[in-house]
Amino acid sequence: MWAALVLLAMTLLTAVPALAQTGNSVLIGRVIDASSKAPVADVVVTATSPALQGEQLVVTDGTGQYRIPNLPPGDYTLRLEKESYKPYVRGGIAVRTGTTLRVNVELLPEALKAEEIVVVGRAPTVDVGSSTVGQNITEDFTRRIAVAPPSGKGAASRSFESIAATTPGAQSDEYGTSIAGTSSPENQYVIDGLSVNDPAYGIIGTPLTMEFIKEVNVVAGGYMPEFGRATGGVLDVVTKSGGNAFQGSVFFYITPGATEGAFKEVRRQGATVQTDTRLSSIRDYGFEVGG
Repeated sequence: MWAALVLLAMTLLTAVPALAQTGNSVLIGRVIDASSKAPVADVVVTATSPALQGEQLVVTDGTGQYRIPNLPPGDYTLRLEKESYKPYVRGGIAVRTGTTLRVNVELLPEALKAEEIVVVGRAPTVDVGSSTVGQNITEDFTRRIAVAPPSGKGAASRSFESIAATTPGAQSDEYGTSIAGTSSPENQYVIDGLSVNDPAYGIIGTPLTMEFIKEVNVVAGGYMPEFGRATGGVLDVVTKSGGNAFQGSVFFYITPGATEGAFKEVRRQGATVQTDTRLSSIRDYGFEVGG
């Protein structure tokens, strides 16, 4: 009996693949000489961000290529340095959850005589690493837009699944949010790489207030293989974590029932049990600190 149970448990563990750690992004690019257009090797590329603990350093290879993986979402600054070349700094690179951005750089040799050289370019916004269709929802968006109505899904805890309806092709259904024509139990809910679906019904099993979330990537289609257990959409959640800056906040939300107007109760004929359906209040309060 026990041997059979152990064998069944081992079979289930080996049959269900582990989800990859999501919520991490990648910066890639190629460094070339501005005068000769030849690739530059052994360039030290440093990525810094208030959302990053410390800094990330990589070195370009023989073809001038570099790759900086495992980056949490945030605004980044790249600094490139090499002997006999002028230092290069580029900021304003907005990295979102689960994206791959390409930043190509041309370095100026120190021997190049130039009074002033101004480089004008837009920060990359196109994810070159996947073909996913969806929307990245940041904490700034949820702070400015009322996406968790008192009567919506997860209203008592202002949980993150209520914001999925802001994605094109998504709408609320009986148990959550329908994405791309599927029902909400077909969605995959992932928090920091861990699936939080209810194993019995498929709906979300771990609601989490928006105040503890940094970013939500709602994938409506074309998702990567690590989300293979989803037949609907994917809600990839990245929670807040420590960075180079020490910061925090205190929050308090209340839905007062005392401000609700009087309504006429409709009684059913033959009913013997009466309940009071008036709302006293819904409160959501707490604090978060990181550094």
